[in-house]
Amino acid sequence: MNPASLKEAKKLTKEVVEGLSKLKKRTGTEVVLCPPFPYLQLVGSALKAGVKLGAQNTYTKDGGAYTGEVSSKILSDMKCDYVIVGHSERRNYFKEDSELINNKLKSVLKHKMTPVLAVGEKEGEFVSVIKKQIVDALKGITPGQLKNIVIAYEPVWAIGTGKAASTDDAMSARIFIQKTLSDLYSKNIAHPFL
Repeated sequence: MNPASLKEAKKLTKEVVEGLSKLKKRTGTEVVLCPPFPYLQLVGSALKAGVKLGAQNTYTKDGGAYTGEVSSKILSDMKCDYVIVGHSERRNYFKEDSELINNKLKSVLKHKMTPVLAVGEKEGEFVSVIKKQIVDALKGITPGQLKNIVIAYEPVWAIGTGKAASTDDAMSARIFIQKTLSDLYSKNIAHPFL
């Protein structure tokens, strides 16, 4: 739930856009801002070329009596390019299970946006947790659809602890995720977003 005010959202968006204009952009690198839902339109209208708009969450249904939820259809209409799915806080606080995460992925893909599938573990659970998260989330996802999914490693043990994942941690996660995808789809798969 950050930023906590409209004023802060405007300031942060302006700072990010101005800061990025001063940097040389690496080829193939995209910058995505994922503000809270109430600020999507404000942030989206302030973005310039090279900065994409993303949402922090979505719901699986396109419409109906689901008070408080925001559909992928609505997010697509608001010109979101990305949607975060499976974030550790959603899994933990809101008890989002594998089936819901899988359905959210499919909803985001249906509406031609890029899902950012967050996977991560508490200390000491690396292999079993990440593999299960990936396998469950990708149930029914075709190799063609997989190419449109970003997989983001977020070590739960580092969130809010002041600890940071090392380069070796990140590389180990990348290699393990790539192996899991290869086992699921094909030995020759080269996922473009890892």
